Amino acid sequence: MENGGAEGFAGFIPLIIMMIPIIFICRQLAKDKGKNTTKYTILGCIPLVNYYALFYLVGTTNRRIEKKMDQVLAILERDNSSVTK
Repeated sequence: MENGGAEGFAGFIPLIIMMIPIIFICRQLAKDKGKNTTKYTILGCIPLVNYYALFYLVGTTNRRIEKKMDQVLAILERDNSSVTK
């Protein structure tokens, strides 16, 4: 019975080895894109869900860049409105 437990755990080692880089990648992408890092780190720890979280983070827009672009557009609109008056 003990050998069955050890063999069962040994089956999870490749899964754990594959999960570790995905956890760090999810955390870094969430941090870079302005998302909740804790949430995506936890999602990166769940097998199969971690791939969906990774694909979502790769495909989602960067909130920080969007905020900066909105600020630039607001400044440009303000300057254009003052020039046309």
